[in-house]
Amino acid sequence: MAKALTGINVLEFHSNLGAAYAAMLLAEQGADTIVVEPPGGAPQRGTPHFHVLNRSKRSVSIDATSTDGKWSIAALLKSADIVITGSTPARLKAQGLDYAAIRKINPHALALNIPPFGSRGPDAEFDASDDLAAARAGIAGSQWARSGNPVPLVFPAASYSAGVMGASAAVAGLIAREHTGEGQELEVSLLAGALSLQTGGVLKHEKMTELYHGPQDPLGPIPCYRLFEASDHKYLFVACGNATFWGKFVLAVELPELVSDPRFDNAPWGIPPEHWQTLKDILEPVIRTRPRDEWIKILREADVPCAPVMTRQEFIAYPQTAAIGMRQEVRDPVLGDTVQLGVPVTLTATPGEIIGPAPAMPHAHRHETFHHAPHPVTATNESRLVKGPLDGVTVLDFASYIAGSYGPMILAQLGANVIKIENLEGDAFRSFGFGFLGWNQGKRGLAIDLNSREGLDIVYRLAEEADVLVENLRPGRMKRFGLDYDTLAKANPGLIYMSINGFGNRGPDHNQPGFDP
Repeated sequence: MAKALTGINVLEFHSNLGAAYAAMLLAEQGADTIVVEPPGGAPQRGTPHFHVLNRSKRSVSIDATSTDGKWSIAALLKSADIVITGSTPARLKAQGLDYAAIRKINPHALALNIPPFGSRGPDAEFDASDDLAAARAGIAGSQWARSGNPVPLVFPAASYSAGVMGASAAVAGLIAREHTGEGQELEVSLLAGALSLQTGGVLKHEKMTELYHGPQDPLGPIPCYRLFEASDHKYLFVACGNATFWGKFVLAVELPELVSDPRFDNAPWGIPPEHWQTLKDILEPVIRTRPRDEWIKILREADVPCAPVMTRQEFIAYPQTAAIGMRQEVRDPVLGDTVQLGVPVTLTATPGEIIGPAPAMPHAHRHETFHHAPHPVTATNESRLVKGPLDGVTVLDFASYIAGSYGPMILAQLGANVIKIENLEGDAFRSFGFGFLGWNQGKRGLAIDLNSREGLDIVYRLAEEADVLVENLRPGRMKRFGLDYDTLAKANPGLIYMSINGFGNRGPDHNQPGFDP
């Protein structure tokens, strides 16, 4: 079966985790991907990151300083649709991989660079690691700790984010190339990846001093949206993300009087900070009366968003992880049998797959060529895209909160016309104030009563002309309004229907309410 990127050639020059992740995401959607390693192989070989992020790729070892090496690289560049690097400007130029050099060889290539701190400014030549990017971008300094000290992350968030955005930018560049017939230079720095993750919390305004007032609490500042310790000393997260879930929660813990307590009016987000600790002192002893799994059962029966806190080993063995294909067994030529994450994006008509394990050590001077001829490039019109690569793309955004709102926000930044659909009362996330403004920038808004015939007719007409629809309700909930994919695709078979949900659309936990914690 053809995949979304079948026929696209990707050439990656081994550099950093962000570049490797971007190339892996493209490879597992069908792009023929070759990674160029230095003589002797990449120094990261043998590490978990190398063997996961280089799956589904082929590898070649090239000495870029030799005459033969330069000829080999030029031959690969000539056939590449996307070239991925992760270096500072000076290093790119020294390697002959800056955009001007690539364009001379292949004017149709998209040159994606994922440098540490960008290609301009005082730190452009600072070859920083992911940890330094997280430190510089305020991530380590913003983690809650009772000591008040910074907290380093245990996973490379900046690199992962830059990799996802880099892959997205590359695909947007392919779409733009269909219109212009030209390649272009693309850049997503690790610093940009780190800042993008904090979109709703990085905002300067005279009325915004800090996102959460009061003492830092690593279990979470909001009393009913935080971690709790159960009687068996295991932890669970309870996420009352709106007033409805707050009401269900107090009934489940047999404290209905809390709903009418004036100290906790406007729960969950509107509780005055001076009453946060008071409510924590009420709830924490109650949760400590039962073991964690018993609370999970009680809260799920009450339809309260909750989850056990797991180790990575527990998570990868969890039935829901396997049910959505995110637990995969891969036989690696170096490591042997491994268990790895699956393909995170599901395209139902053109599904991606893990094509193979990370390649074994490449032989020196082995000649590698792409399986496909260069993708034919012809401009569809004379006009250039002036509002971004997704100029002319219409997106209907039915999502709320962060995970649902973030994707359409990125599409808007890439030039798409994003129309946010809200009910007449407004998105519940508006109560979050500045966070709502951050995650919904660049969109247009439309309030519609989806319970009325007139409102639905308006949505149906919009959906007939839309390119993309995004929603983040629990699986199947859009069908209640007649806005599920099967219904809308009858009138618009070209519609891309994106569902972003907590736990997937199948498996034992698929119907659970979920928030990102």
